[in-house]
Amino acid sequence: MERLNDGTLQAPQSPVSWSSGATNVASINSGTGLAQALTASITAVTITASEPGNTAVIPGTASLTVQAAAARFAYVANINSNTISSYIVNVGSSTPLTPNTNDTKYPSGVIPAIGNPQQILLHPSGDLLFYIDSNGAINSNCVDSTKGIISTATGQPGKAATDTTGDIYVGVIDPTGRFIYVITNGSSVLYGFTITHNGLGCTPNTTDGVLTGIPDLTSSFNDGTLNFPSWIMTDQAGMYLYVVNSGNNTVSQFTIDQTTGELTSLGTPVDTGTNPYFGTTDVNGHVFVANEGTDTGGQSVSAYTITASGATAGQLVQIGSGPTAITGTTDTFNVLTSPNDNYLYVLDYGDCVGAGQVIAYGLTPATGVIGSVIGTPQPTDVEPTGMAIDPTGALLAIDNLGADDISLYTIGSNGAPTPTSPATVSTGTNPQFVVFYTAASDQ
Repeated sequence: MERLNDGTLQAPQSPVSWSSGATNVASINSGTGLAQALTASITAVTITASEPGNTAVIPGTASLTVQAAAARFAYVANINSNTISSYIVNVGSSTPLTPNTNDTKYPSGVIPAIGNPQQILLHPSGDLLFYIDSNGAINSNCVDSTKGIISTATGQPGKAATDTTGDIYVGVIDPTGRFIYVITNGSSVLYGFTITHNGLGCTPNTTDGVLTGIPDLTSSFNDGTLNFPSWIMTDQAGMYLYVVNSGNNTVSQFTIDQTTGELTSLGTPVDTGTNPYFGTTDVNGHVFVANEGTDTGGQSVSAYTITASGATAGQLVQIGSGPTAITGTTDTFNVLTSPNDNYLYVLDYGDCVGAGQVIAYGLTPATGVIGSVIGTPQPTDVEPTGMAIDPTGALLAIDNLGADDISLYTIGSNGAPTPTSPATVSTGTNPQFVVFYTAASDQ
């Protein structure tokens, strides 16, 4: 409800517009009101909601204090040992990842799972953990924010999200925590669900974590642009959804209905390089996609700007004249930006026998232009797949599918990664998509 000058209340007559009083500390999406923290500050930011063009409405205000974030726990899905590995994170220590002994039931930090977990997704509230298994089902779990302990949320079997014809099931939760989307590679379809979250915390065996199918996304959605999709991501405000298509070298583009979660195509997909695989979005409105190329070359990264407003809002515009060539690699597989968007990390999967490598590049935050290589490429272990970086940008983690471990790197002031000592921490069999659980620095 909104308050008028005469003191009465009424429902908004037109879309509410949101703004931030300190855009260097926190930006606010004008349409959704979703805040993006940029800089920690002890001074509260004034957030204003108003109805443009209606002078009878008194703008509403609220205060937002941005605290520094810190990685507290880490999780990785072990697809062939039917487990999840859980770790305590201590950035800057000699052992930055150690098994989560807080869970007295599983003090080794290895937690039994259902259906061979393939990817872990953390809800932005920090209360829920979902994992997608190798049958395409989504399993819901509660997370203890102080100890990192995982417990079954609904007590029900996983929500079937896809058929069983795919070899890749990956998903994304929108930044507001309302919707979860999953793609399946083999059948070229996308599924979507709304997420039930009952407020602060998570209570096992209640409706917390229950998933409900989004209309039109409950069975075999394909608007004709999906072609062996390999990755799915949203922008930082949760307004748009992007799907990387490995089958025809494109990225499909959609708007997300902010009420229902339904998708609307943004038109013709944009072209990538050859054999695109995984990708990422950054806080400054850019998208990056790793292109595997061919056995004889063509390794590259495609970069795009997300159109911010107007009739083409959400559409991707290629940065530069084409993909940026990545030299000295065998299989350019994944990309990740640093929290400050100054650096881009490119993952080389390698030849499936020897070690892969990670390469750091300079990045211009405002434009998304990829610069020169920083430092020297650093080896991973065999078949590196997923990447995660802590919110301070000091610790980089890469899971190695073929070596059953996670490679760890300290990030220097120039963005260059240096292996920790020891350089790896053990996982279960065939780990994929390591993630960091973050909290306020004083928690």
